[in-house]
Amino acid sequence: RVSSRQGEGVMLVEKDQDVERAIRNHLDERNGLLVQRFIPTGGRQDIRVLIVGGKVVGAMALKPKQGDFRANYHLSGKSIEKKLSLAERDIALRAAAAVGLEIAGVDLIVDRKNQITVIEVNYSPGFKGLEKATGLDIAGCIVDHVLCKYAPLLETSLRYP
Repeated sequence: RVSSRQGEGVMLVEKDQDVERAIRNHLDERNGLLVQRFIPTGGRQDIRVLIVGGKVVGAMALKPKQGDFRANYHLSGKSIEKKLSLAERDIALRAAAAVGLEIAGVDLIVDRKNQITVIEVNYSPGFKGLEKATGLDIAGCIVDHVLCKYAPLLETSLRYP
């Protein structure tokens, strides 16, 4: 299982001779490990899409802090509201559905050739940056979804012990 938050544990291995050591260090700490191709920051767009109940609630584009390759709001990256293309929307929805999540933060990178890559699907997504970028009440959307979906089940279970 690979699990971290807010850019923690993400590293860029630039030299071939450093790959084995980086892998061993992670495995020695009993952490899962995910290796992915590096997409240079120049000309790419990092996107966070929030999915709630099979619908896109909002999206933001993220720009890494100067000198960093990680585009993460919690690492002082900049965020602005993003209008998704149909392809970006479809890929994000399919990524969340593929892992069975009703609430998910799907991170995408769109490269210079307009190739869309799913970087990760977060089961416990932070949304402070998205609320700031969009002005949306994300917490309210999540609460509304949970209440609409599960309140009838709660009422039934309370009536029939």
